[in-house]
Amino acid sequence: MIVTSMSLKQSGERCGVGDSPNWLTGAVAAFGKECAKKLATDNVGQEAAIRTPLEQLLGSVGLQLGVEAVFHDEVRDTERRVRPDYGVSVGGAITGYVEVKAPGRTINPSAFRGHDKEQWERQQDLPNLLYTNGTEWRLYQDGEHKRTVQFTGDLFDGKITAPPEFETLMQDFLVWKPEPITSVNRLVTAVARLTRLLRGEVVDQLAAEHAAVRGGADKYVQPFLGLAAEWRAMLFPQADEETFADGYAQTVTFALLLARKEDIKVSGVSLHVVGDKLRAGHSLMGRAL
Repeated sequence: MIVTSMSLKQSGERCGVGDSPNWLTGAVAAFGKECAKKLATDNVGQEAAIRTPLEQLLGSVGLQLGVEAVFHDEVRDTERRVRPDYGVSVGGAITGYVEVKAPGRTINPSAFRGHDKEQWERQQDLPNLLYTNGTEWRLYQDGEHKRTVQFTGDLFDGKITAPPEFETLMQDFLVWKPEPITSVNRLVTAVARLTRLLRGEVVDQLAAEHAAVRGGADKYVQPFLGLAAEWRAMLFPQADEETFADGYAQTVTFALLLARKEDIKVSGVSLHVVGDKLRAGHSLMGRAL
């Protein structure tokens, strides 16, 4: 659920990258000063303290690059602890994600432990992901590490500078588009990542519904607990919830592929509509949607 967003679209003529050679220096300097101010006065934690300055920096960079991006601040949800901090939409479609860590905290996946490791293992399947602790920036696309940029200086005193490569990293991130699928291998790889992401969301949803039931909600109106029970009754009586989540994610993913193969429109319509059209010839996959 999106609770806040910041639009970079403004009236008037934008400045091109080459129109102001000092724009990047100025934006990063302002970011550093604002971080120092927040870190010295806010009591919400170091990660939370740099979020507003980070939004301002990303907004300034996007504006200068001529990208009409919107940064969506993800709602905090204890049952979905691995979601990225921001989703980034361009032209109305989500094209990337940003994960923010506290200043000085490692963003090198090989050093992750505990929650950070669990989070990375889920997020690495996202097609366009930016990790940052405010001074180090790592860009991952299609599961591969593409670029790392390191600021010099310290956020706590506000005196930081960025190398020119930061502009390139941000441009790569903001103008990213999915690569065309031109081979079976490429299709399999792309589908596998999306299926793992969906599986994780189903696991999270089941946990949220269990929590709701413990809090007094009616278990018979919880959609995914009901689906899991129906799945067991129809197909796999011994399936636990992990098995259900895995099978369900695969079914939904391949149902969408099947719909495309049969020329059923899947863009701009609800999955319910797609499922209704598909179930005429493929009842199980149609019901999954």
